[in-house]
Amino acid sequence: MTRFYIEYLYSNMRTGKVVSMLKGIQVLFSPEQQKTDRREITVKKIVYGVMTVLWLSTASLACAAADAPPVPAVAAAAAGTNMAAEYPSAKAKLPPLPVPPSSMEDAKATAAYIAAVDAYLKAAQSYIDAATSDANKVIQERNAAIESANQAAAQYDAFFKLDAKK
Repeated sequence: MTRFYIEYLYSNMRTGKVVSMLKGIQVLFSPEQQKTDRREITVKKIVYGVMTVLWLSTASLACAAADAPPVPAVAAAAAGTNMAAEYPSAKAKLPPLPVPPSSMEDAKATAAYIAAVDAYLKAAQSYIDAATSDANKVIQERNAAIESANQAAAQYDAFFKLDAKK
């Protein structure tokens, strides 16, 4: 930058433009040239400002990503499961989504679309009811396991007389 400025000053001195010393070296131009230079400086400042903001935001995101604690892959898998197989997904059990006809003026296509949506909704409701039933069974078995664990703990406390106050 400095070399460019010095070469710029030298070329202006050779062409006869006025050069003066006042708080550093200033080159005096015509009023039109000064307006042009001010616009260029303003555009440069804007560009540098935008680049600085983008750089700082990128750097802050990189730092935030580097400081983030590792997230466990699947929390449920770490806890274990009692299911013998993977639970069937809705995508596997439900038919494909019905595709609407290109226009409502085709009565046959519209009727077929209405029937397909009705069949899809019935299949979805069936899946939801079965999943709710399965969830209720799981909750019942979980509650039975909690009750059994509480009984075992009560028997343990009674055996060692931990409930008796001293």
